[in-house]
Amino acid sequence: IFDDELIGAEAQREIIQVDFTKSEDSGFSAVKRTFSVIADSTGDSTDAMTYNGTFKVVTGIEKGIATIATPDGGDSDTVETITFAASAE
Repeated sequence: IFDDELIGAEAQREIIQVDFTKSEDSGFSAVKRTFSVIADSTGDSTDAMTYNGTFKVVTGIEKGIATIATPDGGDSDTVETITFAASAE
């Protein structure tokens, strides 16, 4: 987003928040929302190249169930992928 100077829909990302304390039938309670990533600044650190920015809300909250896939022997701390299914509410 920063390096390629992406704008509009190309600078939007979906973020899924999973509540691991609320178990559901096939996964966990979750909400999904789309945000725009707004680039603010680069290069504030002497140790490494850094990027700073903010999120701006694009869509409303979509409630659903997150199915979690972990590597063999993994747990909720080693999540590999999340599959989100919207609720029928």
